[in-house]
Amino acid sequence: MLQLRLNPAQASGQTFFPRVPLVNHRQQPGANYMKLRDPIGSPAMPGEVALHKSVIDIQHARAKRPTGIDGGSGPRPLADLSLDVAFGDWDELLNAVKARLRQTVGEWLEVTPTAPGHIAAGQVVRTSVLECVAALDQLHTTLTHELGRREQLELEVFDARTALEQARAELIGTQAEQRHAKYLALHDSLTALPNRSFFQERLDHALALAPPQRQALAVLYLDLDEFKPINDAYGHAAGDELLRIVAARLTRAVRAEDMVSRMGGDEFACLLGGVSDFEQLSQLAGKVFDAVAAPCKIGQLKLNVTPSIGIAVCPGHGATAETLLKNADAAMYRAKRDRSGHAFFDHRIGG
Repeated sequence: MLQLRLNPAQASGQTFFPRVPLVNHRQQPGANYMKLRDPIGSPAMPGEVALHKSVIDIQHARAKRPTGIDGGSGPRPLADLSLDVAFGDWDELLNAVKARLRQTVGEWLEVTPTAPGHIAAGQVVRTSVLECVAALDQLHTTLTHELGRREQLELEVFDARTALEQARAELIGTQAEQRHAKYLALHDSLTALPNRSFFQERLDHALALAPPQRQALAVLYLDLDEFKPINDAYGHAAGDELLRIVAARLTRAVRAEDMVSRMGGDEFACLLGGVSDFEQLSQLAGKVFDAVAAPCKIGQLKLNVTPSIGIAVCPGHGATAETLLKNADAAMYRAKRDRSGHAFFDHRIGG
């Protein structure tokens, strides 16, 4: 830190150079700073001591702080260094510099000869130094204000980030709840199969495709012939387990791209795409029949149910979801009545 004090031998008006006091970096905070000496060997003055003490205390404080991230030994981030200066050093340094400048003026005037020329020169130096102090005061005030504003902005940014993270978490939670609610609305709670609403939605979508994209569609409508007596004889728990077994067997019997749905009670439906040949559909219906009719074991019970399957094909048996489902249902009742296993809708007999 520059000193503006003159030695008595230099006070004759000739050109002089400011003294630069030495800072003993090994000095401990709070030690006897009067031991510091300037380059020409004279003891340091009280103003120098205050400034040296501030600088050395800051140096020691910095030396004790971690130099790396999380206490490591690597280089510290720039943001960390700026906080170190802003909130740890600036206020103390500026106060020490201003105090030293004011004290330097008084000390210099005390040792300056009383000759009129020297007094006039001293007043000029005093005025210049005090102008520097005033400028430092203004800088200090501005810096303090800006640091306070920065701290406030950092708090606001932190609050905004916290609010954003909370909103994001709530949004993710809301989206998950919406997906779960939609899943529940479109699936059967007992078998986890798509329900009647989902089946009709998928069928409507398939029928709405333009003719080049539309595949041949077939709807298989199933009813379990012996389900009600089993449910009455062995209870709803056994009946529910039987429905879950049938649902799993139906899913395995058709292709992965086909859709199996529980329409309600003991009724199921399958939506098949790309299949319009009656012989191929008859073979597939026979495969579904065999899969459902195979014996199943529930606890100690060995049960058998057989399905009745009605088949409606688009566009021959209908071009809307409602018509196809109605005609497939009618064909299913004819298969149940005739005990034929499966039947195609027939316009001539209305079933």
